Amino acid sequence: MKKLSIFIIAAAMALAAAGTAIASDTWSAGGAWDYTLSATGEFNNKPVTFTASGDLLLDSSTNHSTNIEHLDKYDLAYKIKLTCDGDEISHQNNKSGSLDFDYDTGKTYNSIITETINNKTLSVAFSLTQTGDDKATGTATVKYDGKTATGTIDATKSNEDDDDSSSGGCNAGLAGTLLLFAIPTMCGSFRRRK
Repeated sequence: MKKLSIFIIAAAMALAAAGTAIASDTWSAGGAWDYTLSATGEFNNKPVTFTASGDLLLDSSTNHSTNIEHLDKYDLAYKIKLTCDGDEISHQNNKSGSLDFDYDTGKTYNSIITETINNKTLSVAFSLTQTGDDKATGTATVKYDGKTATGTIDATKSNEDDDDSSSGGCNAGLAGTLLLFAIPTMCGSFRRRK
């Protein structure tokens, strides 16, 4: 009976550690993201293409008791190019600012970004959904000087992410794995004592 009790306690500890790893391995929006946006359209029967690429750094904090990630601020560096009937407009910029909202994993986020280029307004309306820990996809509608283009957004999180919440999950997973290896060893040592 004593062996069974110790086995049950060890198994419960392993399951608790594995549960902690699963709970803390939710997708995080915080970190460094590289993205591309590619859109096509038509203006006066002529093709319009719009491309953008950049780096987005999202700072976040996680309330570990609720496992909710709060987005605090962003830094964005990007380059855009709009081509229509041989005319090309290129622009690059850096932006940063504060954010104040809780991130909900897997939810689609909709937003509009506007910028003035050559005294004309560029607007990019987009929908973006994180589809994995290091991937997000979406759609965008770009408008500039009467021209409209629609297309897709692809974003990947770089491996240089220093988000401490992911390291906690790795440690919890390692602890669970080590406990699983310890169970047969502990049970084997009790069998030898007989």
